[in-house]
Amino acid sequence: MKIIHYSLGFPPERTGGLVQYALDLAREQLRLGHDVTIMYPGRISLFSKKVSLNISERNNIRSVELINSLPLPLIGNIGNPLDFMVPVDPMIFENFLKKEKPDVIHVHTLMGLYTEFVSVAKKLNIKLVFTTHDYFGISPNPKFYLSGHDFAEDYSRDIWQYVSIVGSSSLKHRLLQTFIYPKARNFLKTIKPNSSLSLAESIDNVDNQKNIKSEKNYVILNNYYLNILKNFDVFHFNSSVSMKIYRKYLKFQSFRSEVLHVTSRNVNLIKTSKLQSKKIRTIAFIGPYTVEKGFDQFLKFASDHMGSYTFVAMGDNRKIPDTYSIKNLGKFKDHQLDQFTVDVDLVIIPSAWHETFGLIGIEALSRNIKTIASSKVGFSDLLSDEFIFNDISEINISDIEDAKIDTPKIDDMGQHTIKIIKLYK
Repeated sequence: MKIIHYSLGFPPERTGGLVQYALDLAREQLRLGHDVTIMYPGRISLFSKKVSLNISERNNIRSVELINSLPLPLIGNIGNPLDFMVPVDPMIFENFLKKEKPDVIHVHTLMGLYTEFVSVAKKLNIKLVFTTHDYFGISPNPKFYLSGHDFAEDYSRDIWQYVSIVGSSSLKHRLLQTFIYPKARNFLKTIKPNSSLSLAESIDNVDNQKNIKSEKNYVILNNYYLNILKNFDVFHFNSSVSMKIYRKYLKFQSFRSEVLHVTSRNVNLIKTSKLQSKKIRTIAFIGPYTVEKGFDQFLKFASDHMGSYTFVAMGDNRKIPDTYSIKNLGKFKDHQLDQFTVDVDLVIIPSAWHETFGLIGIEALSRNIKTIASSKVGFSDLLSDEFIFNDISEINISDIEDAKIDTPKIDDMGQHTIKIIKLYK
């Protein structure tokens, strides 16, 4: 089978669960004998606006770099919606796809993607599959989260009316795609590896915003992405959480879909067993130290229980204020997870946004570490009710200690890839 993945790119320029999952899936498909290419929004030319496709190889995988893609709202939000709807000559993509003749195009995000690419693929009867790693398209923000507020299930407020207030210039988005940015970012991390953690954004100030108004260009942009999504043959929801949100905001109902939990190459299936009652001494937060990830909630929980447990945080290089007695292990690489979690008895995943899955959950659980999660986290699909909370204040550590958990069946990447291939068919 010939497969083209559309992802955000490759490490180290792009990071995160979406990027790593698409790369791992592509590698496994290659191992199984499929013809696999990863297409991604690449460099922005400072001297030409011409859209082109550059074929090469990255990470031992054939790659297609989309030069001068639409802007990527990786940091900040959409300030000028018209820049996200710039038309392009569809023949660029038609000539490419007629030559490639893929059986499937598997899209992992709409960021940077031209509507013409999808419409041409549809015209050529190429199977189109969309995995819901983020909410970009039904939301102008990939996490459906602005100004410390979760809009995903706030049906009284329309996130498209609020984004103009906090939107970033398209120039800022473009700079992140220049060849200079990754080098500058790495240099700045070398001379200033840590920045102080600020929780100012945790204040839910959405109702204090002034000049809330509906701008027609944001409405048009919303419809632009909905029209792209209408072209997909199959929606791969990576959890019931993402399915629930997408079904609420997709303004069309006739589409095929399947909930298929994603996985990680970093699961450790050798150790999986029934987790018995165990005294909990060390509690961990794993991930970016941000409000949308619920880190401010973790800090408060740690403050309320200080002295009773040891608290550790890992996954970010930002400094934690000294007022919190939390051991900060910083960033780590995948192969270091065993080392970093050797003394951890409980992992808490308190995300404030409706996280579409949360790979760290299965990575921790597969290591026989009790793991509890907010009901907003897609990974909670795999947990029984005793290990799911609506508010972090509900957590009773004694109950968690006494509870037994049967580790759910977790697919490795090989097993998962076979299911994805079946989904294509």
